[in-house]
Amino acid sequence: MVNYANSILLKMNNTCYCVALLFIGHIWCFTSRNTL
Repeated sequence: MVNYANSILLKMNNTCYCVALLFIGHIWCFTSRNTL
């Protein structure tokens, strides 16, 4: 049971990480395009 919850937490963490990376990448792309 603990292992199952742990894997779910890990998956959620990975998803949050991916979304954050995409979000940061989007903002960085947008700002760099505006400044150039």
